[in-house]
Amino acid sequence: MFKNAALWLAGVWVAKGGHKNQVYTPSPDGEPPPKAAVAQWAPEAKRFAIGQASASLVLAVIEAESRGNSQSVGDNGASFGLGQIQIDTDLDFRRAHGMEDERTFAPVRLLQPAYNVQVLAWTLDNRIRIMGSVQEGLRAYNAGVAGSRRNGNAGLIYAAGIIARERVYRAAVA
Repeated sequence: MFKNAALWLAGVWVAKGGHKNQVYTPSPDGEPPPKAAVAQWAPEAKRFAIGQASASLVLAVIEAESRGNSQSVGDNGASFGLGQIQIDTDLDFRRAHGMEDERTFAPVRLLQPAYNVQVLAWTLDNRIRIMGSVQEGLRAYNAGVAGSRRNGNAGLIYAAGIIARERVYRAAVA
């Protein structure tokens, strides 16, 4: 994300899609339109929105993390699905909800879109509450709570991009 920061700050949004990079020039209000691949998950985002993790914020995170690809695997095989959830985050969610605490089937669970969005929304709300603001919560979602506290710059561009894109997805969940 950092290598694209200069382009984002200059008013051009670089989005990875498939095997090609798509460069969007901003609309008159400064943002590219919502992605259909992301907006299709609006029903799940509305269903699982919780606390400060609004449905539009969840969709903006999905755009940044997976571009709407529910079968996305990233971070060298450590992050899964729409929200690029890691197994430890899944286990935290399961413990908090009194579910069986096991790792074996975590990747399979996390590639199920509805479950992934539910974990994403819960995690995002949890990070916002722990960190005290949406911006800080997004930084913690991106870099981890400890990582965002250790490094004052961790996730700054990520958080700013999500906050800007959240506005675009408000109409998709209205």
